[in-house]
Amino acid sequence: MSKIIVLVNKKRKVLSGKELADYIIAFLVLSFSFSIMMNGGFIFFGLLFTYTALTERLLYTFLTSLVFISFPAVLTCFVFHETAHKVTAIRYGAKAYFKCFYWSIPITIISSLFMIIFAAPGGVVIQDWAGKPLNRREQGITAMNGPLTNMIIAGVMLPFVFMELNTVYAIYVFAIGYINAFVGFFNTSIPYGPFDGAIVFRYNKKLWLVLFLVSFLLLIEYIILQPYCNPIII
Repeated sequence: MSKIIVLVNKKRKVLSGKELADYIIAFLVLSFSFSIMMNGGFIFFGLLFTYTALTERLLYTFLTSLVFISFPAVLTCFVFHETAHKVTAIRYGAKAYFKCFYWSIPITIISSLFMIIFAAPGGVVIQDWAGKPLNRREQGITAMNGPLTNMIIAGVMLPFVFMELNTVYAIYVFAIGYINAFVGFFNTSIPYGPFDGAIVFRYNKKLWLVLFLVSFLLLIEYIILQPYCNPIII
C-alpha cells in the first residue's frame, strides 16, 4: 500500500482553513439532521406545510432543539470525538486532519427524515508522517480516545441530569449525556469492521472489554433515567 509522505514542510498546521470549513459543514449537517429526527422527520414537515396555524410553534420548537440540544450534543459527541482521534494521532507523530465526506451529506439529511441518522458526515484521516507508521499500540490508543471522550462527557453530565430531574431543563442535559453515552457504546461495542472498537480489540482485548462494560453501564444508566427527563429522544 502506498504511503503519503510529507517531507518538504515539517511545520504541521494545527487547523487549516479547509479543515475548519469541513468541521463546520459536518457539524451543521449533523446538527440539523438531529433536530429533524427529534422533531418527527417527515411528520414535522408534513405538519409544517399542512397546518399553517402551527407554523410558528413548530419552527420555534425546531430552533430550540437545534440550539439547545443538537448543537451542544453534536459538538461534544462528534466534534470532540473526532478531535480526540486527531490530537492523539498527531501526538504519536502521524499526520492527521478532519475531512468532511460530502457524498454522505444528502444521505445524513434524508435518513433523519425516516427517524434514523446515518451519522458519518466526516472523519479523521490519519497518514504516516515522514514514513513513520503508527504501531498497533498507537493505533489502539488513538482509536480508544474517541469513544473514551464520549464516555467521559456522559459521566460528567450524569450529576447534572440528577440535579435537573423532573424539571424543564432535564431534557437538555439528558440529551447531551445520552447521545454521548450512545455514541461511546456504539463505537466501542462492535469489534469488527472500521469501528473504533475493532482497532482497540485487535490491540488489547482486555482493554476493549473494560471500555465495553463502562460504555454499556453508562448507556443503561441513561436509559433508566429517560422517563424522568421527559425526553423527546427515543
